[in-house]
Amino acid sequence: MGEQAPMPESPALQELRNHRLDTLEQSARSSIAGQLTSPDVTENIFAHQDWDRLSSIGSYGIDSSLELPADRRVLSAIAKTQDLDASQLFGNVQSLAPDTRLVFPLGGGISLGIHKYSADKNRVSYSLNVEKDTPPNKAKEALQSFYSELLAAKSKLDGTKHALAEQIQAGSTVAYSEQTFTMREDADDILSYLGISRVEHAISQDASDSRGLAAGKAKAIEKLYGLPIHYASETQGDGEYRAKEGIHFDEQGHITEVLIGTYKPGVYVAMQPQETQAGDIDELPFRLGIKLDVKEMYIELDYNGRKHETAKPFLETAAASELLSVFDSVDLSLNSRLQDSFAEVGHIEKRYGHGYSELTREVAKLVNDRNRGYDKMFADSQSITEQISNLPNTNNPAAQIVINMLRESVTRPGDPELTELPVSHARVEIKDGGCKDAEVYIAAGDDIAYAEDGSPLLLKSTYKRPSVITLKETVFNGVRLPAGALLAVEDEGYVFMRLTAFSFDAVEASEVFGAQDAENRSTTPSYAYGAERIRHLTLQ
Repeated sequence: MGEQAPMPESPALQELRNHRLDTLEQSARSSIAGQLTSPDVTENIFAHQDWDRLSSIGSYGIDSSLELPADRRVLSAIAKTQDLDASQLFGNVQSLAPDTRLVFPLGGGISLGIHKYSADKNRVSYSLNVEKDTPPNKAKEALQSFYSELLAAKSKLDGTKHALAEQIQAGSTVAYSEQTFTMREDADDILSYLGISRVEHAISQDASDSRGLAAGKAKAIEKLYGLPIHYASETQGDGEYRAKEGIHFDEQGHITEVLIGTYKPGVYVAMQPQETQAGDIDELPFRLGIKLDVKEMYIELDYNGRKHETAKPFLETAAASELLSVFDSVDLSLNSRLQDSFAEVGHIEKRYGHGYSELTREVAKLVNDRNRGYDKMFADSQSITEQISNLPNTNNPAAQIVINMLRESVTRPGDPELTELPVSHARVEIKDGGCKDAEVYIAAGDDIAYAEDGSPLLLKSTYKRPSVITLKETVFNGVRLPAGALLAVEDEGYVFMRLTAFSFDAVEASEVFGAQDAENRSTTPSYAYGAERIRHLTLQ
């Protein structure tokens, strides 16, 4: 079988691109809707108090302790019942000395205690106290009245968030509130809303700052003014709408929109001014909203949610395109699980590597087990082994290695010229020790086993589970494995786990392992040196 020119693009490639985008879009919509509608933790706990207990108070009363952050909404409701200033109360609670308790009577024999039990200025314990022999109906009425105050303190924002969630779930890409908010009057609501964006930590209440709301408001405004500036005259490139984080101005210098990214690519928290004036952000009335840029959701992220400029989805690599075309040429179709692997959605857990890692892990299962059915990778066919045996060659190295291993998993030809590694038949979790960090542990290793001819054969990983990579082509269970194959050590034999970035030169590894390889290079300074050393060993 000789080499051949790149094949025409497979129709399956565009189908998988659509599959990836649709899956990621639905995930993003569900995630942001869930954040918008999830109950406030304090509301949730107060709402699930056991009302029936108030009917059997008896002679000892009730003392129910709720350990929570110093929630502003509870304090606002307390302040209203006591005719106190809510911001001042928040600051006072934050500045309490450890092991101090405040008690606020709510009427009807009920009081709410606040206990500062540690030096952490932002953690308190709320205790709901019902005096003994309190008439149950009065206790219940007082508690329900307080809970109503608690809900009233958040009804405006809650109604907005639920309405936005409904629009996003219904398929809208832009959703805005009907009500308006100003930082001057609704800072509490705006800070809470911005908490679903990436500015959450920047504007959260500083535990060491007793100014409370004023401090959070100042941080939010500072963060907003620190966003990039965009003007209406900026071109969009392809002419299609693309969301950009930042403050957007029209030709007259009026703010038209503020967009802040979230932890989901393509999902933005939006603020839209309702007055066409070049006013201070602190004074402008805003509608709050959500904006989606569906195209942006397609991008590739690493395990920690970071984007790398050089990384792209596996589907967009030459290896993926060539493999799909090669499979088409012999009428092989991926099963649904492998479609998800190529699209990097569904069962894919980026903790264990991205698309190419998962693909070679599935091939490894076939290499390890001679009785494993090929329907674990492909749609079932009566001539599936014949189709695999007839897979043509390709010029792409990452695709060719997969093709070679698939073909030889059918025929098991071996090679007497190569070192044959012993096979373990122990049942193992193939992902254990083969996660995205496997290359980092390998790059740090220096324990080398040599072949009979004195050439480097295996390099031991520094990971706690015994594992090695091949430093030269070997035979394993009748199949030739390239250098850089990762194997677990079990019962004096080996289990093939997947290929690593060391099966390729640095350029090809960066292409096919994408964000997985980029993350290793960016987070582990010694990785690049270790990788270069290993690639040098594979050439000996």
